Amino acid sequence: MPCLIPEILFGIGKKLIENGNLKTIVKFSFSGKESFNVLKNVFASISTIEIYYNFIGIGWDKEPYIFDVEEFPKSFMYCIGGNVKSLYIEREINPIFQTIIDKIISEKQLISFSAGKGSYFSNTLKMDKFLPIFSSTLKELKIPSRALNEEIIDSLTLQTLSLVNYFHFSLSKLFIKCEKINSPFHASIQTLTFNDKTGILYLVKEKFKFLFQIFSSLKNIHFNMKYDGEIKQDLSALLELVKNAGFSSNIVYTVLSNGMYLDSENDSNLAVCKNICKDFVYDSSNPMFHCFLQTFKAADSQETYLKVLIPKKQKLDSENFVTYVPLIF
Repeated sequence: MPCLIPEILFGIGKKLIENGNLKTIVKFSFSGKESFNVLKNVFASISTIEIYYNFIGIGWDKEPYIFDVEEFPKSFMYCIGGNVKSLYIEREINPIFQTIIDKIISEKQLISFSAGKGSYFSNTLKMDKFLPIFSSTLKELKIPSRALNEEIIDSLTLQTLSLVNYFHFSLSKLFIKCEKINSPFHASIQTLTFNDKTGILYLVKEKFKFLFQIFSSLKNIHFNMKYDGEIKQDLSALLELVKNAGFSSNIVYTVLSNGMYLDSENDSNLAVCKNICKDFVYDSSNPMFHCFLQTFKAADSQETYLKVLIPKKQKLDSENFVTYVPLIF
């Protein structure tokens, strides 16, 4: 059935890209004019891009495959960009990628954008100029905390916001124009994530009391914190937050590894986890994390939870110096 041939060729080309076999891609492109044209269409359909200075990650729904830009066929490079919905930029943009950026800007279809922690200092990407272009489509944003400013807040309405390395800096940026409680930016966010390896949550707990006032649609808050031996104090601060705020959002506290791993899971490490998370219900079903849960009645009478995830191979220290009293609602 000849009508199926282009679809079959398209599927083959897509599979070759997902497998990252550059030599086979080039060989396939030289197998005939039809194959070459189909591959151009395949590259034009790519929806996920990761840009590093000398590398490019391309793909669709799966994890993109990373290619060396020096080896990547330029004829296909220039096809990419018109269908991109998800974009990650590490920091600087190699001029060879400019045609891709130009197409992304021209089509204005971007739904998800994320940037490396050093991108705030980029000379080739000005996020306060770039992101407002996608004000009508962008729903997911993950950027360094220092990149958040009034131009971004004024222009975007998001569903999810992730901020990297926040607690080391002032929380005030998150509350820019916070006197406008119902501003489109604050009112639109349903999931708020803090990815932090620089600070300690409990030291800034007073600031978080404003979260539930400012983000009126907030349903989920994620705290992804590097392990520093003070989980109990962070959990105590979160429990206090649950008690004192107009709480109506689920909270997930995930421990990020500090680089000290166990060779395998052991009962001693689990015992430390259970000591840290006294009064939580333990769920052993997660293959990667020890999972602990407390549930509460929220201000609107809905059930919400505080979940703690600790990597099973993270080496932990005993934290007996802090205790907290479980809250009853």
